[in-house]
Amino acid sequence: MRPLKMTRSLAFTFIEVLVRGINWSFLFLAALFLPTESYGSLSIIVAIEAMLVVLLIAGYDKSALRFLADGEQNCNSNEVFSGWVVVSLAVCVLVIVSHYFITWNERVYLKGGMFYLGLAAFFLVALNRFFAAIFRATDGIWEFVFLRLGCLFLKLVIFIYFLEHYAVAAESYVLATFVAFLASTFLVFKVSKSESFSKKNVKAASLYALPFLPHALSGILLANIDRVMIDSFLTLNDVAVYSFAYTLGSALSFFYAIVAVTYEKKLFSVASDFSAVHSLQKEYFIFLNVIGFLMLPVVYGIAFFIGNFREGYAGEEFIQIVLMVYVSYIVNVQYLKASYGLAVHKQSVSIAWVTMSSMFLNVALNLILLERIGVIGAAVATLLSYIFLSIVITGVAQQKTKIVIFDYDSKIFSSLIAVLIVLLWYNPLWGVLFAVLVALFQITRCAKAAKILFLD
Repeated sequence: MRPLKMTRSLAFTFIEVLVRGINWSFLFLAALFLPTESYGSLSIIVAIEAMLVVLLIAGYDKSALRFLADGEQNCNSNEVFSGWVVVSLAVCVLVIVSHYFITWNERVYLKGGMFYLGLAAFFLVALNRFFAAIFRATDGIWEFVFLRLGCLFLKLVIFIYFLEHYAVAAESYVLATFVAFLASTFLVFKVSKSESFSKKNVKAASLYALPFLPHALSGILLANIDRVMIDSFLTLNDVAVYSFAYTLGSALSFFYAIVAVTYEKKLFSVASDFSAVHSLQKEYFIFLNVIGFLMLPVVYGIAFFIGNFREGYAGEEFIQIVLMVYVSYIVNVQYLKASYGLAVHKQSVSIAWVTMSSMFLNVALNLILLERIGVIGAAVATLLSYIFLSIVITGVAQQKTKIVIFDYDSKIFSSLIAVLIVLLWYNPLWGVLFAVLVALFQITRCAKAAKILFLD
């Protein structure tokens, strides 16, 4: 049975990474082939989708993982689903009501009936993600493949069709998303088929889920709200430049997906054994950091040569934005380590307020820097916000958990990252060379960590 479980776990990981790769490639290719302003508009719609979907899921994906993956829990998928439906519909009502009190930027955001279609489309995306969490928790691999991969392929095909016929990228994206993710509703009966139903279990699932909402929402706002702010202070061309640079800089998120799919379930299964939790954290921390340093030359090379294909993305400023965003993701590995430590200690409220503080700092920095130094100010705000986030949450986790968060490995890599930031600021080539040397010295340790995480 053990080899079967290992194979299934790796299959979930492979599918999730493949989906992340396809989404990343879609935004990458869209930047190369769409007109700059059209890509800027599309980027804002994609950012709004990311923020709204997290709000609609409301932490119930974590609840599904917690209650359905553990065989000792009495809660079933129907009960978790029932709690999610009530909360997500309440969010939809809140969004519709707020629509009447907020003046949207008419040149970008969805107008008239497209607003309601967009809300419906993003509700279906949230439904899809929530169902995917349920089937991941219950080892429903084929349902997971259909939800994550099948619907995505369908969306891309329909998007290309609408784009060719209507030539409006943002609206074509919304239409394609609605039509493609409507297929997710076919699994409603399978999720809600359980005959047993307890309001007590619904309440338990909701009480576990909702504290994750401020944390998840603040995190996604931290990563996406800058596009909206750039559009308010600068131009759609600046939105396009920053969004494309951010897409390149977020390449490390592929490996975050590996952690999310493979590591989370394993971590929560040993949550009561603090030494086991610390051991797992140590391995994934090493793995992500070394991969981060190893991939930096590749990301830098792509950013350097991309100007040969699109003049609008050429120049030193574009490269600096890419590198600052990428280093932000390396810095964020320490945040992941600390936040998972807090999560297994049921301290999700602490995660929430720290993440919210970082999000507000990011907004404040954008307000200050965008008008003074232009679009690169958003990248500076992102990097400083992630540094603040990692430092503060590490301190909180040290106080509230029985796990050593800022251990020897954290101290070493924090020092290496500080040196990397200084070198990249003065001369990107020096920083890239330094990253290669660090990765080469740690590659054996990274391979050992990967073996423990994915094969043991």
